[in-house]
Amino acid sequence: MRGNIENLLRWSFLVAMLGLVCLLLFVKLSDVSEIEISKLDYSKKDIKITGEITNIKSSDKVSTITIKQQCEVDVVVFDNISSENLTKGDVITIRGSKQNQNGEYQIYADELSIGSKVS
Repeated sequence: MRGNIENLLRWSFLVAMLGLVCLLLFVKLSDVSEIEISKLDYSKKDIKITGEITNIKSSDKVSTITIKQQCEVDVVVFDNISSENLTKGDVITIRGSKQNQNGEYQIYADELSIGSKVS
């Protein structure tokens, strides 16, 4: 009886460790890597970019933020993501999806984080 319990514990521990390794691999592989705005043509649909805010246009339910690295792209931020504390010159990181509007790329933001201010 004692041997069966020890065997069960060993197998349980082994399966738990295997599950943790699989979970870590999944998280590592599913992370969205950061890209440059100039490489939007070649990127996946889900992206992450960092840049300086050069313009902000706000309305009731949506804000459009223009961010710049070497070139610029518009980021659409819906009202479920707070964009009220943003100002020109802030450096922000956007995680979202790439959309093509009238031949121009836009990023629809899923997450937004504020870095620092460029002087």
